[in-house]
Amino acid sequence: MLVVSDTSVLVNLAVIGEADILSRLFMVVVAPGAVRAEFQRLASSELRFRSAVWPEWVEVRQPTHIPEDLFTGPRLLHTGEREAIALALEIHADALLVDEEAARSAAKAHGLNVTGIAGILLRAKASGLISSVGTILDRIMDEAGFWMGSAFRAEVLRLAGEAP
Repeated sequence: MLVVSDTSVLVNLAVIGEADILSRLFMVVVAPGAVRAEFQRLASSELRFRSAVWPEWVEVRQPTHIPEDLFTGPRLLHTGEREAIALALEIHADALLVDEEAARSAAKAHGLNVTGIAGILLRAKASGLISSVGTILDRIMDEAGFWMGSAFRAEVLRLAGEAP
């Protein structure tokens, strides 16, 4: 499976030392240069991301064309999000790994399959790569400051078979 990742998924998993979940779940993980630059900027400038190390197995590629509509809209996308969507379209990725709602909406409007940290962790548990979705979610939320609404978190845990 070929996937393109945005910064959020990579940096949040890297902070807790679990980025390798991606390399074990997906055959090829690709990210555009803007995502790598943002990752490195966050890791060097924000205390909560200081332990994040760029995974060397992530292939860095640049899209050759970014659709014009990704530069407009009610909520403007960041450069990394635009490049990730464009790259996913260009290389016919099986999925785009992204958490931010505006980027998810734009990707879906272009016909891309999207999944975020919750979906990745559910898939990892179903594949036997992790034993607990809740434990990893708690670590991401505590250590990386990742925000997830309580109702959504409860639904993710229910889907993982970990609801109280």
